[in-house]
Amino acid sequence: ELNVAQWFDAQQAVVKRLATALNVQMSAGRLEAATGDGPTDLTAYDLWLRGQAILRSFNGSDYRDAREAMLRIVEQAPGFAPALSSLSQINNSIHIAVPGVYLDRRTSEESLGFARRAARLDPM
Repeated sequence: ELNVAQWFDAQQAVVKRLATALNVQMSAGRLEAATGDGPTDLTAYDLWLRGQAILRSFNGSDYRDAREAMLRIVEQAPGFAPALSSLSQINNSIHIAVPGVYLDRRTSEESLGFARRAARLDPM
């Protein structure tokens, strides 16, 4: 069974097994780069994944909930770059998913600010 607390350990185990099955040599550095440390706050990561699922549905009535979830993540874990990136994504697409919402200068500037903060925290 897999749960949130074991996710990154399981990810490393899968990569190791794949490398063994394919008879590929992987250095410890390469293995670390492939799997990464993962986020330190798994609650934030879980909430972010749920928000991303909402965004991918393009259900306009849920977009505001996704935005609120991302803002809560940023409040709880200010260094969690994926949430900042998602806030930029929400700002840049909400006018497509929600009828009657229009893209304006303030929203565009806020979106750019979120994107810049995310890129500073995690350039990848």
